[in-house]
Amino acid sequence: MNVYPSKFTDNKTCVCIVNDVAEYTVDRELVVNRADYTISNLTGQGYTVFEHTSVDKLLQRACGKYDRAVVISAGTEFVNGTQFFDTHPEEYDLLCHILDGGDAYYGIHPQCFSINLQTYVNLGCPEFGKPQFFTDYQALEPMRSHSNIHDDYLPTWVGAGKIIVNYKHKQAGWNLIKTMLDNHRSIQAYSGDQRAGKFYQYRGGETSSYIYQKYNYCLTTHVHTQATGKPNYPRVYDTPIMRLVAPANPAAAEQRGPAAEYIYYDYNLSALEAAGGGIHVDPVNTPDDFVAHIPKDNPQGTVIDMSNIFCYEGTAAMYSLRYRVAQENKLIELLQQELGDATVIFDQRAAEGIQPWRAETGLVKDLTLTDFDCLDLPSWHQTVI
Repeated sequence: MNVYPSKFTDNKTCVCIVNDVAEYTVDRELVVNRADYTISNLTGQGYTVFEHTSVDKLLQRACGKYDRAVVISAGTEFVNGTQFFDTHPEEYDLLCHILDGGDAYYGIHPQCFSINLQTYVNLGCPEFGKPQFFTDYQALEPMRSHSNIHDDYLPTWVGAGKIIVNYKHKQAGWNLIKTMLDNHRSIQAYSGDQRAGKFYQYRGGETSSYIYQKYNYCLTTHVHTQATGKPNYPRVYDTPIMRLVAPANPAAAEQRGPAAEYIYYDYNLSALEAAGGGIHVDPVNTPDDFVAHIPKDNPQGTVIDMSNIFCYEGTAAMYSLRYRVAQENKLIELLQQELGDATVIFDQRAAEGIQPWRAETGLVKDLTLTDFDCLDLPSWHQTVI
């Protein structure tokens, strides 16, 4: 069991990631890249993350300290900012993607479900229920909504039934659903807003097209008008800075503090044009080129804002964690050789969340490198090869 603590004071909801990477037969490495970023994203938003291959062990570990758990597949990521959590109710027993399997007893889609842990404990911590095929099974047929989220097998709710019917199969999550219904607990489907706040890569489906589309959008089109690192972009200096080297986002950069000179950099030409010009450079892939473009005079008056570029949603899925850490280390070493007395700002380091959070502002010469081999890596790193 891997545990990744929240950056902030824990709220009463935790997130459990089920390592199901072995179930992915296509683009497995991209799924791993995105799952690594999900840990950084969630711990940065204030959620402690548990990671394991067993749903049951994850829920048992979460009990006691947390009131609620959101359980997701390694193939699930949260999108559109914090929409999923912002629209998520606090009072519920079980929220999920309910599957009406016809001659298979009801189940829970693996991409995501949310459970009230006090309800779970009160019911005796029931097993999730692994899928079983071609096994005769008699059970009360759940009542269900007439409407569906889509098609005819995704009801908006299910309730306790009265008629015993025969089933041929059991879907994943069958026992949790049955125990909830036998005890007249509420089972609801996620709302449209909650569904729109996450993206799931279906097993056996192609991941690369979605990731490439997102990468190209960030590379060519998207222009940031607010910070992508910390929720509240911090003002670092109240006295004028001689030179601020920052991503092409003037509104965010000016919040760092007044500067006599702003040098904007970005790999996105649209962002540079919106900022009024700057350096078309990619510090992640070409850190040497980036450092070469920074003036070397008066490093004591230079502030280099790296924001969260080594842990950025638009690119993290494209590159492995190992690569992002190595490139970040290379950048730091180059800066220490050329601009050791300059000040650097990292809102997020490459392995943020997987290593204890250490977003930092300080002198370049005082920065420490990340030893990848000492990281507490999620278990899917043993699966990817």
